[in-house]
Amino acid sequence: MSLSYEQSVLVREYLSPRAMAVVGASNKKEKFGNLACRELKARSFSIFPVNPHENEIYGKRCYRTINELGTLINRMLIVLPPDMTRKLVSDLNPEFVSYVWMQNGAESAEAIRICNAKGIKTIYGQCILMHAQPVRSYHLLHRWWAKSVHSQFSIVRLNCKGES
Repeated sequence: MSLSYEQSVLVREYLSPRAMAVVGASNKKEKFGNLACRELKARSFSIFPVNPHENEIYGKRCYRTINELGTLINRMLIVLPPDMTRKLVSDLNPEFVSYVWMQNGAESAEAIRICNAKGIKTIYGQCILMHAQPVRSYHLLHRWWAKSVHSQFSIVRLNCKGES
């Protein structure tokens, strides 16, 4: 999914403090919550892992719930199944959480609607590793491809409208 101008601004805002809670963080190497923590930490992000079943992930204290963070962090990456995401965002206090990134596969229409109703800025349908600098590995190729396709379709739309 390519980004609109508004979405690209939101992604830059979200990533600019380079710090976020990772809800669904994991010590299990096969889980995306593990890959996200490892890659974000390697890219010099401050991560605050959240998982009630872990004590520490990649040398960082693991919080049992998002509420344990209090005002420490206002950005959250969610790497949970959609039903768990919906429940999580329904309990969020927008005074403490301003931004939510629902990793591809974590989002649901209901979770997005709940965040919008609360005024929480929400990113979904995107892989955070395609946007967190420096982009590496196959995410770099995927990002280039997504931008190329979006750029080609933008040119076609402009030409169809008769604009240059």
